[in-house]
Amino acid sequence: MWALNAEMIKYGFATGRVRVLETRLIGRARINRLIEADNLEEAHHILAETDYGTDIRIADTLTETERVLEKKERDLQIMLKESNVPSEMIRFFQSRVDMMNLRIILKSGYGQQIPVDPSPYGEVRTDELQFLVKEGTFSGLPVYLEAAADDAVAEYAKEPKPEVIDTTIDRHYFKGLLDLSARLRSPWITEYSRLLIDLANGRISIRSRQKKISTDDLIESLLDGGMVDKSIWKALFSASKNLFALLKEIPTPLLKARLIDWVQRDAPVDSYDLLSGNILIKYLDSAWSFNVGPETVFAYVATKEHEIKIVRLILAGHIGGLAPERLRERVGAIYE
Repeated sequence: MWALNAEMIKYGFATGRVRVLETRLIGRARINRLIEADNLEEAHHILAETDYGTDIRIADTLTETERVLEKKERDLQIMLKESNVPSEMIRFFQSRVDMMNLRIILKSGYGQQIPVDPSPYGEVRTDELQFLVKEGTFSGLPVYLEAAADDAVAEYAKEPKPEVIDTTIDRHYFKGLLDLSARLRSPWITEYSRLLIDLANGRISIRSRQKKISTDDLIESLLDGGMVDKSIWKALFSASKNLFALLKEIPTPLLKARLIDWVQRDAPVDSYDLLSGNILIKYLDSAWSFNVGPETVFAYVATKEHEIKIVRLILAGHIGGLAPERLRERVGAIYE
């Protein structure tokens, strides 16, 4: 008679559930079919074969499409909560939404026009967050969000630039992911969090070069906690002659190989987000070798989030009349 260990008790039900749901992920072949679809109607027919169901068939506008996809995101959160996983895992995924909402509401409060509305799927209700920002007091928020809000407001008071809010909130967000990963006690999830930080630092370096900011400002913006030494991101920023030698020192084989290939191909800067998505999905694939534990549950949720993002881009492209080759340029590389 075998004994139940702590991981089986904590994650057994959730793992069994996602093992079934895993088989319903769209996957590379169907993504390619969606890209190659002649029109929106054909794309809807392909998706109707999946768990997006028949609701997607009547989504003829961006607004209707967004409604269906938001429901899928909400269903994902409900699945997590019903599976009785630790609150740290739920917060790992919800904190991204909360931090994004905080960023939007703070910037709007300072008079900046933001073309995106706050999402209703965070831990904190958007109307509550808007009220607290308006009142200038954040004591009613979860501790991690309160600290980010207080710090962002204080830093903006010293230097009233929108990017100061971005940098401050990003710093709190990624530090929070590392803290949550440690509490989940999974080296695999911790490595995923550190990979997110590395990819964010690469994005910061590339965008900083586009904006022609100073090296000192770049170093100030780079996030702590990644696996890659900051000197490598500085070299990427400055297009240093010894860049390739430095890239070979990246400790993660997946990130090293993909980033070297991206630089060698002199790929367009706006393809970096596709590169990042590709790397994350490849890393998430490695979770399916775990039997029972947080890794498979975490990987399913993260992969499904990526899938919804890609479906959103493809359907928006079809609604906008983009040709398949243009769609492939936008999303195809993520599923290489």
